[in-house]
Amino acid sequence: MAYLGDEDYDYPYDPQRRRSPRGYYNEYRRSAQYLDPRPGGGLQRTRSTGNAPAPNIYIYNDQVQDAQQRASSPYPPAPYLTAAQPPPPAMMPGQYPGVIPQPQTIPVPVPYPYPAPAYPASPERRGRGRLGDDLVDDLAYMELHDRARSRSRGRSDVGRDGRPDFYEWELERKARELDEERKRQALEREWELRKMREEEKRRRAEDEEDADRKRVIQEYEEKRRKDAAAAKEAEARVKDKLEREKREQKDEEQRMREKIKRDEQEAKEREKREYDAFLLKQKEKAEKEKAEKAAEKAKFEREMRKRLEEFGVYSQAQIDYMVDEEKAKKAKEERSRSRGRMADDDDDDDDG
Repeated sequence: MAYLGDEDYDYPYDPQRRRSPRGYYNEYRRSAQYLDPRPGGGLQRTRSTGNAPAPNIYIYNDQVQDAQQRASSPYPPAPYLTAAQPPPPAMMPGQYPGVIPQPQTIPVPVPYPYPAPAYPASPERRGRGRLGDDLVDDLAYMELHDRARSRSRGRSDVGRDGRPDFYEWELERKARELDEERKRQALEREWELRKMREEEKRRRAEDEEDADRKRVIQEYEEKRRKDAAAAKEAEARVKDKLEREKREQKDEEQRMREKIKRDEQEAKEREKREYDAFLLKQKEKAEKEKAEKAAEKAKFEREMRKRLEEFGVYSQAQIDYMVDEEKAKKAKEERSRSRGRMADDDDDDDDG
């Protein structure tokens, strides 16, 4: 049966022996995917020998892996004891009568698969502090230690319960287990309290943030209502002012129209009065002039009559005709009409 460390190069090549999956597979054939250390099959392969060009090897890495290249191995260290643990007492043949001694077996160390640690940014490690990491490591170590111890007890504790010092060792082991359990429970309680405090702190921060958000929203809504009310009030004031100015302007225009109408009416009346006064004045002036002319004419006629009568040559009819222009004009018209009738009569006689 193969054990840890069994490799092919420890033994001569045997075709009947099953080869190790970790060993070197010495097969005399070429491969297009894997490098061959034989001559002509390494990195210096050329296309002239019928081989494909060297493959392109890409290495994908991130910053976390790059930073952890020199970190410790993800596998747990070898089990260690925090305190000196006395080994269980061995049972010698014939020490206790009636007890058949059992062969002592040495436990073979078996590698235990240990998961690689998660990245610091992974969900498993997010929010975990140093105390949580130590607690997880301690619990994993305790589990490994318990498994190794239970496995060793299953192989070596047979036939030892009859010795007196076995019970002392068992009591010490139980005490250590209880002490470790108490420590584990204390760590778990501390971790739970830490989680509860962090949860309470987070919840309080969320409540404060929610309260601040509600307060900001309420202040914003209150400010918006006040601004809306102020804007509405200002709009109402502006509307009232515009309506008042419009009414005042309308009243002022009405007063101006009435004043203009009154002024026009007064101007017309004043002009009419002035015109009537002018006409009356002209009439009075004309009448006065007419009266003066009539007086002068009467005076002139009297003087003329008097002078013509003093001459004693003219008759009264001739004097009236010479002095009175109206009578002279009428007499002239009568003569003209009489001459016209006479001419018409002569024409009629000539025609007859």
